[in-house]
Amino acid sequence: MTEKPTSLADQAFNSIRELLRDNIIKAGQLISMSFLSELIGLPLAPVREAVQKASALGLMKSIPKRGVLIIDADSDHVVECLVIRQIWDKEGARVLTRTPDKEYIKKLIVRHQAVIEQAINSEISLALQKEATSLDWEMHELLSSSINNAEIDRLYAINRDRITIMFNAKPIHPVRLVPAFNEHIAIMLAIIEEDEQKVMDLLDYHYQQIFRWLEI
Repeated sequence: MTEKPTSLADQAFNSIRELLRDNIIKAGQLISMSFLSELIGLPLAPVREAVQKASALGLMKSIPKRGVLIIDADSDHVVECLVIRQIWDKEGARVLTRTPDKEYIKKLIVRHQAVIEQAINSEISLALQKEATSLDWEMHELLSSSINNAEIDRLYAINRDRITIMFNAKPIHPVRLVPAFNEHIAIMLAIIEEDEQKVMDLLDYHYQQIFRWLEI
């Protein structure tokens, strides 16, 4: 079966998500539609359509005669998005703890340990920050995807984009990176042990530390 070609509007929307995730366009930034079109490399019409979609998902807002405003990282919105992720993470972790893919999780732990070692023994570069961010999401998405619900996966991806925009406004500090990854490792070890209550307690602690770091 031939795969349906991606429309220009879909391509533009995917490009917007990449620009947001890579922090090329930032929280609270107001940009013109023509500048966004130039960044993406596509005509204005599909870019406008993509902006409408991104606006409907709460990633940005089109302001007539002024341009496009990227969502700002206000504390209330950050809390709402993180609480949603916490709920999905915990439900997914319950499922995963009953039938964990222990070999994959062990490999994920090793990759966390490698990042920790680099963070301790050398200056945290932009490349390491990107690697750490990607690994952070891989761990959290492992939890939520275990629910095995396509609609939750779709909503989780939207919520991820919102959180990413807001976190880009306050990138992970070297002081927070190592404790956060040690918290991840503790959670994954508890999943391997199939200790559901321990996993729940460790996830609650992890989110408490996230809120403390964000000062909210």
